[in-house]
Amino acid sequence: MQREQNNNNNNLLYQLLIEPRFRFIRHIILFCVVCLIVLNQFLLAYSEVVNQINPLPVLIGYLSVYLFFIYLNLYVLIPKLLIKSKYLYYLIALLMTAISITIADICIEYFIHRYYGIPFNRFSFFSLRSIPFVELLSDILLTSILLIGISITVFFKNWLLSMEREKALKKDKLYTQLDVLKERVAPSFLLNVLYKAGESTKSTPATSSKILLKLSRLLRYQLYDSSRDVVLLRSEINFLSDYLSLENSCNENLNYIITYPPLEKNYFVPPLSFVPIVEDALDTFREQKDDLLIELKFAITDNCVIFTCKDNKRETVHRCNLIKI
Repeated sequence: MQREQNNNNNNLLYQLLIEPRFRFIRHIILFCVVCLIVLNQFLLAYSEVVNQINPLPVLIGYLSVYLFFIYLNLYVLIPKLLIKSKYLYYLIALLMTAISITIADICIEYFIHRYYGIPFNRFSFFSLRSIPFVELLSDILLTSILLIGISITVFFKNWLLSMEREKALKKDKLYTQLDVLKERVAPSFLLNVLYKAGESTKSTPATSSKILLKLSRLLRYQLYDSSRDVVLLRSEINFLSDYLSLENSCNENLNYIITYPPLEKNYFVPPLSFVPIVEDALDTFREQKDDLLIELKFAITDNCVIFTCKDNKRETVHRCNLIKI
């Protein structure tokens, strides 16, 4: 998960779209796009009479209209309607915005031609060759496409941000569960293991030494290795083996079998991924105090580990994604 997030952060397009530090650049890009649209519109309407008018006020007028309604869409319509899933209201508001831009453009064009006393060219809305209804409809449609394009970009950005928040929440939840799990070394378990080691000290010192060695490995893994983002799969298997071996040393009614394929590669998984399932089986065993055989089986596919935990009464299958480093 961390690596996936880093890959996203290293993507320039992703950063440009999401990162707050690129907000100014995003606005500059939008401004340049609007300038190109306004310049194209100006050349179509006034290319034949450009020497008879002052272009700067005309361009500023068109640019002001477009920027006003575009930012109205960005900071009012999208946050209050689109992001809140009020899609019908947003479409109506978007259509009204497109109509307003079109009418404002027509009014500016009419005023400029009357003010300078210049004739309307063949691309003008007021040209004798044009069909007003068709011209009006096409202008509204083109303006709507511009606004929709901006809206889709903003909507996509918010979707990416919500996905990032969801991933962060899942990660926090996982770490919380792991923290709880790390604290689940019950005092009774430690006391039983230490008592068993103490009993074996006089009669079989080698057995006592093995028990204490396994206990130290188990505690070290829980304290240090499990705090990492990922651990080796073989380390997880060794942890489960030590854990079940210590349980078996305290209670001979428990038996276990662990099978797994040759681990020729370094497979990485989140720490303590399989312990809750084994712990659940052991809790049932401790409550009922019956003989128990736990069979743990690991199978590896291209991108995940299939973990099977089978006891006397049930079989649980858990899939865990492998993490590439």
